[in-house]
Amino acid sequence: MGGLAHPAPAGGKRLIVDHRAAFVAGDLGTVFDPTDGSFSRFRRYYRAGEFFQVAGVDDETVELVRPLYAGYRAGTVDLYRIRPAAGSLRDVIITSEGAPASLIYIDYARGLTITNPRLRQANNDCILVNRSVECRIEAPDAINTGNGGDDYGIVWSNCQDCSIHGGTIYGRRHAIAHGGNDQANSVPCRNMQIGGNATLRNDPRSNTHCADFHGNCEDCMIADCAITGGVGMGGKNNRVVRSVVHSMANGVAVLAFEVIGGRYEMLGNTFHIDSDPQAATRGAIDFGGNAVAISADTTENLTVVVRDCEFDSAVLSDDSRLLNVRNRGATIKLNVDFSNNRLQLNRLGMVVYMDLVRGTGAAAASDFITVTGNTGAAPGSTLYYADGDYSRLRGVRAL
Repeated sequence: MGGLAHPAPAGGKRLIVDHRAAFVAGDLGTVFDPTDGSFSRFRRYYRAGEFFQVAGVDDETVELVRPLYAGYRAGTVDLYRIRPAAGSLRDVIITSEGAPASLIYIDYARGLTITNPRLRQANNDCILVNRSVECRIEAPDAINTGNGGDDYGIVWSNCQDCSIHGGTIYGRRHAIAHGGNDQANSVPCRNMQIGGNATLRNDPRSNTHCADFHGNCEDCMIADCAITGGVGMGGKNNRVVRSVVHSMANGVAVLAFEVIGGRYEMLGNTFHIDSDPQAATRGAIDFGGNAVAISADTTENLTVVVRDCEFDSAVLSDDSRLLNVRNRGATIKLNVDFSNNRLQLNRLGMVVYMDLVRGTGAAAASDFITVTGNTGAAPGSTLYYADGDYSRLRGVRAL
């Protein structure tokens, strides 16, 4: 379908193409940047792009139904017209003893719904939805006991505006995974929603997180869910709200990785910390405790918000940390708001720990570090502790 004749800014509602447009009103299309790492440098196949719906066409101008998430340069992107599948599946029952394939595989769909599926798998995944938009899974009963491989419950791959509502999902590694492939139109996962009191579980012996947002995710959210096995968060502008989260086996309730930047929010959750994360040199909410989460590939300013949450544990030590943030090479501003949380803990070393291993110097390291209004900290614990240049920040509130 060609490409762009002029740049398309983020928030814009038109594409000016380099040929007479072959789109018509109502079409679904994609703008896709095939350049390796064009969305995120953490993996080469995290490429920029997005789905769009056509409102109208006038020669080389394609009017869009809604604004673009991102901006795109002329000469660097390809445009595609998509002929999506649609329809619904209801009350389907599929059982496999471990076939190395998805029990349900969807590619290039729009508005498809899957309701009340009952799925039993011992390999790969129960449902894989790829390169699709506005799809919905209602009340799934999906269990993947796995065979020692990836072993996922439900996978969203390069999808946009999709959701899971309710149900029970188990995957040996990830009950739910949001990620992507190395294909044309493998755009970032955006506006993906999980809610409706869904129950998510995994095998603690897998030593990985139950609910997963890879580094190609943006503006995604888990809300009002029960999660056993922790949450993994990559990309940018992702949230976990009003959920009950039991930690991974290593004591980490939220594990950050492949962080581009933006705003990470944990609001109104209850975190049950079932082992001491400090034994693995991590925090209960961990941004790079003993791994690279924030690095030179973190290219946008980052704000971490933990607010109105409850932390519950009887197994912590005098060295334990609730929020552990280590910058290992990013030259961005790194801000923290850890406020109005309730701490029901046997012991604690530090509420917030920040460390600059490599990266931005003190003068530009942060706009704010706020640690205030938290109740129930164990006697002798430190509200805020910083190493490196973060220790010289001014304006820190630790009350």
